[in-house]
Amino acid sequence: MIARLLLAGFSVFLASGASAQISMVGEHPGAVVALRSLSSGTYYIDWQTVTGSTRKIYAQDLSVHRVLTIPSAPAGMQWGVMSYVTEALFDSDPSTIEFLVQATAQGPGPGAIFIYREDGTELFSQVPGSLVGFGGGLNDNAPVFVVDGQAYLVLHSGIGPAGPTAPTRIYSLPGTLPCLDCYGSPTSGLGMDVGSEVDAFAGMGLHPNPAQSEVLVTFSQAVALVDVVVVLDASGREVMRQRSIGTGVTLQVSQLAVGAYTVFGMRGSERVCSQPLVVTR
Repeated sequence: MIARLLLAGFSVFLASGASAQISMVGEHPGAVVALRSLSSGTYYIDWQTVTGSTRKIYAQDLSVHRVLTIPSAPAGMQWGVMSYVTEALFDSDPSTIEFLVQATAQGPGPGAIFIYREDGTELFSQVPGSLVGFGGGLNDNAPVFVVDGQAYLVLHSGIGPAGPTAPTRIYSLPGTLPCLDCYGSPTSGLGMDVGSEVDAFAGMGLHPNPAQSEVLVTFSQAVALVDVVVVLDASGREVMRQRSIGTGVTLQVSQLAVGAYTVFGMRGSERVCSQPLVVTR
């Protein structure tokens, strides 16, 4: 009986101690997802399809940090995915946030690409237009890439039944990717996507892990359209990139230094899955 009472008291002590150690710092009535593409740190953004009004960015305590104003989509179109939410990529003013948003046709027809400042000011548009790699991942480069500090944006005229439509245009951008984790790094050129989120850790397997010389990367049917596998080191630097066809690919990691890495499965510019990897000897 005494032992039972002592055990009960110890359980209450643990419960009260645990609750005292963990405290809630914020609450939001809706759903948000992490936004790591701002140079000032990790924030959160409304998890929703772009609707033509506003989308809020939240600080770590879920207080409103910034409000992105999204103009109405052009006639006959609807907004698709918002990408590349940064302060320094599309505008030389680091005090404002800019973003790219894709417009898709309501019915048959080409889409378009628009870039807006956070107050809704249009900075750029290509009609018709489509991000290179979007919906097909037909090349190794993301739509935005950086060479010698200069950022570029690559667009097709659209996506048709047979794939991308010509011509392809490359634009120079005023700034560069400022973040250390835009689903990549400033040097890798990997983009970020805040549309329909896919669980970053679902659908990918690494065997063996830890690995010494090679690792088999497998994908579930849900993410089998991964076309590029990218490995980043602990600092966010891209150290390996390999095309993937089908449901898996083998990475030769013997040349990598011992340490922790992250393996990303990419579909065009969108990160669809990832897993941590440890390389040992």
